[in-house]
Amino acid sequence: MIEIILFVLLGLLSAWEELQQLVQRGSWQRDMFYSFLFWETAWNSRWKLFDSHHVAFGAFVLCLMSVLVLTDLHKYFEFLFALGITFQYLLQIVTLWFVFFYIRNLGLHIIFRKNVFRQWKYLIPIQL
Repeated sequence: MIEIILFVLLGLLSAWEELQQLVQRGSWQRDMFYSFLFWETAWNSRWKLFDSHHVAFGAFVLCLMSVLVLTDLHKYFEFLFALGITFQYLLQIVTLWFVFFYIRNLGLHIIFRKNVFRQWKYLIPIQL
């Protein structure tokens, strides 16, 4: 169960980190999202690496390392390199990849946005 929670958290942290970049480069407007998702620190201060962008990515990496350790996922890599990738593992990898980015898109387009800016079409995993 903890693995599923961490997996969902990974998707949401990835979305949060991506929001930082999209807002910073001007592709998306900051006022579309909850204000607590963004904060700045002075570029020359002792705490310059504790702005929301760095905290989001640091939390993502910390969560990823937790998933790897708690699920013994690192053992699969040894197995894959020793025996080659089988169809079963390839299917699992593609499925996890798809679910991860679905959760990430929910964070980007629904969860972290204010009500008026939510894009409900992203509840459907595949947009045609």
